[in-house]
Amino acid sequence: MSCLSHKISMLINLRLFWPADAKWECYMYQDAIQKVFLGWLVLQTLLLSGCATRLNHDWYEGDDNAAALLISGETVLIESINGKQTDSAFIGQIHQYRVAPGDYTVVAIYADIFDKTADDFEKIKSNPVKLRFSLEPGKSYRVEHQVIDQLEEAEAFAARPVFKVVDINSGTALAATTEYTTTKSLLSKLKFESAQQPVFASEYGEQKMPVDKMVKTQTVSDHSSSLKMLKLSWQQATPEERALFLKWVDGQ
Repeated sequence: MSCLSHKISMLINLRLFWPADAKWECYMYQDAIQKVFLGWLVLQTLLLSGCATRLNHDWYEGDDNAAALLISGETVLIESINGKQTDSAFIGQIHQYRVAPGDYTVVAIYADIFDKTADDFEKIKSNPVKLRFSLEPGKSYRVEHQVIDQLEEAEAFAARPVFKVVDINSGTALAATTEYTTTKSLLSKLKFESAQQPVFASEYGEQKMPVDKMVKTQTVSDHSSSLKMLKLSWQQATPEERALFLKWVDGQ
C-alpha cells in the first residue's frame, strides 16, 4: 500500500472515534482527499497508457513512395532532426516522422523510469547524442538501443548511450556516426565558474571534429577531441587562468 493510501485509510478509521458534531467535517475532508487521490490515479493511468501512444509527424509534402519514415523507440527522445526541434518530451511515446530521403543529423536522448520501491521511482536520462546517417526513399527506420531491464544497467548505459538506426524491414543497422557531448567549460578558456552544460564540439568552429575521426558505427571516442580542446584552451588562457587551472588539477 502506498504512503498516501495508508494515510487515507487512517483518516477513514479515525473518524469513527470523533465526536458526532465533528463527523460531518471529517466526511467532507475524507471526500476531498479521496477526490485528490482519484485524480492522482487517473494521471498515473494516463502516463502509463503513453507506452502505447504513437504520434505521427508529417514533415514531407512529396509522394508517399518517396518519403522515408523515422521512428523513435519508447525510451528514445528525439530532440531535433536536422536542427528542427521536435516535441518528444514524454517517456513511453513512439514518434513517427515522415521525412524526405537524404542525409540527417538527429539529436537523441535515452530516458526511462524505474521503480525503486512501491512508493519510489527514479528517472534516468542521458546527455544528448548526435547521430548522422542517410535515409532512403520508401523505407522505414527506427532509432533504438539494447534492451535494458535493470536500474543499474540504465545508469551505466545513460553515461554513454549507444543508439543504432535500424532498417525495420531488413533489420540491418545503418552506417552512422555518433558524437557525444563535452562540457561547456572546456570551450570557454577554462573559466570554471561557467555552467557545466553539455555541448557538441562540432558546433564550435575550430573545435569541429571531422567525420572521418568518428567511429563509423554507434560509438566514437571523444577523448582525443577533449584533449585537443584542452590544449587549445591552454594556449589561449591568460597566466592567471592557467594558474587557476593548475590549482584545480592539484585538488583532483
